[in-house]
Amino acid sequence: MQPEVKGLQGQYYDEFSLGYERLIWDNYKLSAQGLYRTLRQAIDDAYVVSQQTFRLGNPGEYPLQDRPEATRDYAALILSIERRGDKHFNFLASYVLSRDYGNYEGLFDASYHGGFPNVNQAFDNPDEVNYINGLIPNDRTHVFKFSGSYNFLFGLSAGISFVLQSGTPLSDYSRATYNNGIRYLSPRGSNGRTPTIWDLGARFSYNIPTVELLHPRLLIDIFHVASQQEPVDINQLHYLEIDENGNPSNPNSEYGKPYRYQQPMSVRLGMEVTF
Repeated sequence: MQPEVKGLQGQYYDEFSLGYERLIWDNYKLSAQGLYRTLRQAIDDAYVVSQQTFRLGNPGEYPLQDRPEATRDYAALILSIERRGDKHFNFLASYVLSRDYGNYEGLFDASYHGGFPNVNQAFDNPDEVNYINGLIPNDRTHVFKFSGSYNFLFGLSAGISFVLQSGTPLSDYSRATYNNGIRYLSPRGSNGRTPTIWDLGARFSYNIPTVELLHPRLLIDIFHVASQQEPVDINQLHYLEIDENGNPSNPNSEYGKPYRYQQPMSVRLGMEVTF
């Protein structure tokens, strides 16, 4: 049981958005949007030396007053074009240019693969706060998306979904003193990126002619067409210990190796019946 923390605030963001949309040629819509989202408060745990235990709190406030405040700022420019209302061909395409920067990754620690919410390693040790500000693990500078479908006259429909996106930023860190938290060895997110990846999916559906009461439809879904199976999550823990002189030691043999890859291609067959 955690003791009560008086004045504890819940996690919340402020978001500001400004956009413009215009309909052209009856069934085309162009839009542009600017988005800014900033973290105002977070809840995390950290080791409090005076109490010799881990405590939950708002970083920067009691009982975590010796930690930096949690920060996370997301800014994006979103451009899109959509065609809708056509009898045969409709689509939506978008491009996002964005930046996600701060010292707080969210409820779960994506870098260190923590399994519990509100347990980010970066705040655990008050002596290891250098370089904790930087690009957050899910920062993707460029993201392009396209989805479209075509309806044929004889009951067949075909659709695709395509995503092309930049890799995510990588960091270089070691376990901190007494294995309490982590120590960033360079600014967060400045150690390169995972590979740029793309993903393609497709769906084909066919309406089977039948009696009026039943409307069966055959479905074929193809996921991750021609999957690259590139690494999408990489081990960034460089050293496992800190020696008596305060230097990182005991290199991690798994450093730089992938945790996860893109999923392989798969196919799903199905049938829907409505009545």
